[in-house]
Amino acid sequence: MKKILKYIIPVAFTLLVLNACEDNLELDPHQSVSFEEAFDSYEMLEAAVIGAYDAIQDDGSYGQDYIQLNELLTSEIYWEGSFNSYTDVANKQLLTDNLEAEDFWVSAYDGINRANRIIEVIENDHLSGPEYESNKDRMKGEALFIRALLHWQLVTFFAQPAGFTEDNSHVGVPIMLKSSTSIEEAKTLPERSSVADVYAQIIQDLEMASDLLPAYSEALADKYAAYGFLSRVYLQKGDDESAVAAAQEVITSNNFSLMNDVKYFINRNSNESVFEIQMTSSDNLSNTNDALASYWWHRERDEIHIPASVINRYEENDKRLEGWFYNIPSIQGNDTSYTWYSNKYTDVERNVPCVRYSEVLLNAAEALANLNGFDTDAIDYVNIVRRRADVEEIDPANAEELMTAIKHERKLELVHEGIRVNDLRRWREPIGFSSPGLAGNTVEWNDPNMVFPIPQREMDVNENLSQNTGY
Repeated sequence: MKKILKYIIPVAFTLLVLNACEDNLELDPHQSVSFEEAFDSYEMLEAAVIGAYDAIQDDGSYGQDYIQLNELLTSEIYWEGSFNSYTDVANKQLLTDNLEAEDFWVSAYDGINRANRIIEVIENDHLSGPEYESNKDRMKGEALFIRALLHWQLVTFFAQPAGFTEDNSHVGVPIMLKSSTSIEEAKTLPERSSVADVYAQIIQDLEMASDLLPAYSEALADKYAAYGFLSRVYLQKGDDESAVAAAQEVITSNNFSLMNDVKYFINRNSNESVFEIQMTSSDNLSNTNDALASYWWHRERDEIHIPASVINRYEENDKRLEGWFYNIPSIQGNDTSYTWYSNKYTDVERNVPCVRYSEVLLNAAEALANLNGFDTDAIDYVNIVRRRADVEEIDPANAEELMTAIKHERKLELVHEGIRVNDLRRWREPIGFSSPGLAGNTVEWNDPNMVFPIPQREMDVNENLSQNTGY
């Protein structure tokens, strides 16, 4: 049964639920293992860091659902699947017991809890030795990076977006900065912080991570992964000056470049990758439905199709059209129809993109255009992306034409990477539906149905949590 095993994992929030349901589930003694027993060597701490990466690799996080749920909230795909929990997202009609919302919440706070334990070990100087001393900054930076990504995951789904109120004082999600290792520790009942405070914490963690992480890591987080993600966060927050500064750290590092062709998605950790989620065959067994390819590839479940409106955006000679899409013909009598698919997710063992260099370039372009109106650097950044796609460079006459070109390029280049819905929210534009039966309908960028409900299981055990509007 899909993803069911993760509901027996004891973490900060689920510990409360398990305590409430103790008649139905016996807790194992290892849930109360002492801090000292859990981290008695450098090797144990390093294993914990790998465990924290595993949390963002999870199908309930960046390994699958971060992209898939973002796309289900837009009209960039057609959802033709059989899971009701996903169908409800596609219809924007979630209930408070929606499996995907629960999974998303539990996975994020599980990972945050793992990251917090690592940070606490290092800040308390619980360990010693030359190997620990030479690696502790890097490990703390990785934990801060992961904690930031997971708080971002939560605040962008369970709260109205930045800009919903002028000062972002509207309700966000609980900020968790202390780990829980037992039922007793988990009995604190956290309240939801404001979106402003959640953003501030995410930014603080990423800024600190950029100082602690190495300048290069082939497969794990480095300082430019932190800066790349910061450019996304700052842009969404509306802090354009900081978005440009973060993006420029990546651009001027000279560590990154676009590949000569558009086959990024069949490569691992190329120079175009600022950060990607590492995957292996053991991470996504073919019968678990836990990989993006399980839903997007026609040879697996064949449940996500691409609307013709997306295909028609591309110029005929755009390399991305052939590189990122394919179709399957269906012949009925004298008529032939085509079902379109994304070519980005066709292998369950393929790494999952998190931040690509082209996004950083386009983040910088948009922020510069917001700051300066007509900006030649912004034009150059867009044209770097367009030259790789082998399409004509933009030559806008004014600031309005430049911003139109930037928005258009984002929907061409970053399609189906979990980015579009936050672009539309930031631009305050209407948002469509992925349900074919609702094609053509839209909701406003701040519609309450665009926000996930706080899972009912969390509401039941924490009287300090307030539910989102409409649930």
